[in-house]
Amino acid sequence: VAWLKGIVTDKETGKPINGSIEIVNLETGLPWISAKANSKGNFFTVLPANTDYALNIKKEGYMFYSANVSLGDESFDKAFEQRVKLSPVKTGSKLVLNNIFFETDSYKLLDRSETELKTLLTFLNANPEMKIRIDGHTDNQGSDAHNAMLSKNRANSVKDYLKDNGVDVSKITTKGFGASEPIADNATEKGRSMNRRTEVTVL
Repeated sequence: VAWLKGIVTDKETGKPINGSIEIVNLETGLPWISAKANSKGNFFTVLPANTDYALNIKKEGYMFYSANVSLGDESFDKAFEQRVKLSPVKTGSKLVLNNIFFETDSYKLLDRSETELKTLLTFLNANPEMKIRIDGHTDNQGSDAHNAMLSKNRANSVKDYLKDNGVDVSKITTKGFGASEPIADNATEKGRSMNRRTEVTVL
């Protein structure tokens, strides 16, 4: 097993938040834990290794937090720490969806994205007046034109899922940034993986 501990705070004030914690096995789609951080924003749990998990943390009035926790054989000998800073819902707030996955060089959503998509659906249903933009990003492999189209199509795939599940998509726009806004070094596979991402921006 591996240890996972963290603290949840308000990104702007630094004050602790007793957010709701949900950890889901991405392969089975089944929840492993559903709980709350304590009054000081702290949480701690034990997870079986050799499994990929979605960690989502929510609090009314805030953007939810998404993390991918991938535990291999080496995971059992150390604690994983998550310092979670929740952003209040307001114009300009951004959310990285770290558990949205696509087939390689494709905009076809993989089944393991279902957990995150359902979380996003719940968030939008709880904030029906919100207008958002879904942003697609790629790494730097391939031409600029190809990456721009791929990132746009991936954003549209997420929008189509929301539409199919009853969301009013007149309040949703999409944009493909290609490889123009990296958040990590494209020289490494880990960096490229971080750059291949889907984001939500509140308009």
